[in-house]
Amino acid sequence: MGHLWEFSDSYGEVVFEASSIDEVVTALSSNVVARDAKCRRDRVDEWRSIEAALVPEYPEIAALYKQAKPGGKPLVPVLVAVVLALAAAAAYFSMT
Repeated sequence: MGHLWEFSDSYGEVVFEASSIDEVVTALSSNVVARDAKCRRDRVDEWRSIEAALVPEYPEIAALYKQAKPGGKPLVPVLVAVVLALAAAAAYFSMT
C-alpha cells in the first residue's frame, strides 16, 4: 500500500495530491507544484518543505532541486558591492 502526498500553496490550500512519486516528479517538473510548496503524507503528517520531506528519500526529486540551484558565486551581491564602492569613490572625489 502506497502513500498519499498532499501539497499546499503559500496560503495553506491543498493544490495537488499524488499517490506515486512519479506523479510528484511530473508535477514539480511542470511547475504544477511550486518548489517552495509544503507537503505532508497521508493527510496526517505535519506540513514540511518538499526539500525536508522528500529530497532525502527520493533521488529523483533531489535531482530536481539540485538542478534548480545555480552554481558559482551569486552575482547580485557582487554587483551591489561594486555599485556602492563606485558611489563612495564618486562622493569622495566630489568633495575634494
